[in-house]
Amino acid sequence: MTLQEKLEKSLRIALAHEGMNQKQLADKMKCTPTYISNIMKNGKLSIAKLDEVATILNCTLWKFIQLGEE
Repeated sequence: MTLQEKLEKSLRIALAHEGMNQKQLADKMKCTPTYISNIMKNGKLSIAKLDEVATILNCTLWKFIQLGEE
């Protein structure tokens, strides 16, 4: 599994744990749902944005990354 696939899995799992969808995450990040969709597709995300996503989803960055490994 590639790093991008692992991050995508992490995001899907974390969203499910929080009972959120991509639009709700986008609203909390003050971005568009298209931006979130692009993250899911191409995995291009800075560490700062990755940390922001993890925080919004009530995860530490480390736990967020681990979700994709499980």
